[in-house]
Amino acid sequence: EFSNYQGNRMLEFWCRRIGHERLLFGTEALEKSIGAARAYVDYSELDDEQRRAIAGGSLQRLLRLPELPPEYPAHQPQDAIIAKALQGQPITDSIVIDAHAHMGQRGTRGAAMVVMNECDGKGVVERNRRLGVKKTCISAWTAIWTDYELGNEDTRQAMMEFPEEIIGYAALDPNYVTDWEKELRYYYEKCGFSGMKPYFPRMGAPYNDPRYTPWWEYGNAHHLFALMHPSDNFKQEMPDLAKRYPQVNFVLAHSGWTWPVARHHVALAKEFLNCFLEITFTSVTNGTIEYMVRELGSERVLYGSDAPMRDPFPQFGWVAYANISEEDKRNILGRNMQRILEQVKLPR
Repeated sequence: EFSNYQGNRMLEFWCRRIGHERLLFGTEALEKSIGAARAYVDYSELDDEQRRAIAGGSLQRLLRLPELPPEYPAHQPQDAIIAKALQGQPITDSIVIDAHAHMGQRGTRGAAMVVMNECDGKGVVERNRRLGVKKTCISAWTAIWTDYELGNEDTRQAMMEFPEEIIGYAALDPNYVTDWEKELRYYYEKCGFSGMKPYFPRMGAPYNDPRYTPWWEYGNAHHLFALMHPSDNFKQEMPDLAKRYPQVNFVLAHSGWTWPVARHHVALAKEFLNCFLEITFTSVTNGTIEYMVRELGSERVLYGSDAPMRDPFPQFGWVAYANISEEDKRNILGRNMQRILEQVKLPR
């Protein structure tokens, strides 16, 4: 049962290793989004027999039920997003952008002590295409976890391989950068990166550390966007940065993680218009997306998957089945991030 384990392509992996007869559908409702669990199955690359077994057939066999409960009465889905999700079909009539994704090196099956199947740029893009994702904003695991130069090169190569689909976050570690002007010109003006990805858990420097100043000033001058993972002192660092650099769009990562995190990020976004809430976390906490939309409006909430750290399908389902309007879903799934991308002004 996999409601709390949403590893990338793991349903397909388990079916190959132990068979679909050993897999059970579960949701951990009402703590988690039920739609997230459903989307993990519906968008998978499994065949109909495998999906039916996971959805109920395997449990029916274990419980020795002569037949499954009757199906719900047929009804028209309340919006086109749900209609597509129920069929495991991609969204094709409006933009879908994954604002928060990563990649591993080609040929690897993981990074950061996490198993990630087919985790290179090609694997991430192909998985996202099943959802209708047109653009994926990526930082390489190697860049944020160990060697930023090596990892940024992985991202650059992926951007070249998929120029219409991959948007690059550059990661720069203030502990090792010696020439900020050189690095910034190379990654943004020569290579075409658009995003900023500092990463406190591995770099250890507060986000408002003076060593970061050249990067923030450059980002402010060119209207870049920054993906901000929570730090030990996020409550003090983010107001400082958002106030000092009003032209940087700060994407607050993992805003749907827990209710305390959601409340804190909503408060930040209410105070600073350049703060946006990106949803992703394995917790797929039931109700947090609706809360963000209710408090801020859907224009300030962004879809992100954190793939391939986790499979993108449950994260997508979390939005698709949220109790919000179809227009709200379309804003979250791509329109809002598209507006952020359109603000970037890099010298070419």
